[in-house]
Amino acid sequence: MKSLSQTFLISILVATFFLIFSSPRVESQTVIVEKQYITVTDHERINLFISELLTPKSAKCFRAILNHESHMNPYAQNPNSSASGVGQLLSSTYRNLGMKKTNDPLGQVVASLSYISRHYGGVNSTCTAWHYWQKNFNY
Repeated sequence: MKSLSQTFLISILVATFFLIFSSPRVESQTVIVEKQYITVTDHERINLFISELLTPKSAKCFRAILNHESHMNPYAQNPNSSASGVGQLLSSTYRNLGMKKTNDPLGQVVASLSYISRHYGGVNSTCTAWHYWQKNFNY
């Protein structure tokens, strides 16, 4: 089983240009590439991804659904059905969306948003889905 923490390589390109005016024969340009390793959890990746994709209001509603469904755990598995992942989507839901079932948390977020968009439609579909969840304990 994969660790909930994953390490990502973030390459930061720091360009420093040195132009030496006192000596016209020396024209140098130095590029330094600095690599940092940053460890982030799946939960952090999911939250960052949601923040980039959705408005604050939609993000709040969507996070509420995912927190109630799986606590944003991409490895969550319903013992009574094929529902799994952050959005607890069924295997048949993935097939109906034309997507492959995945353990990748960001792929699961995309699938969950696709389902919500198709099922609830409209600009506020994540909030509509959240309001439905509050009444029915599913979406």
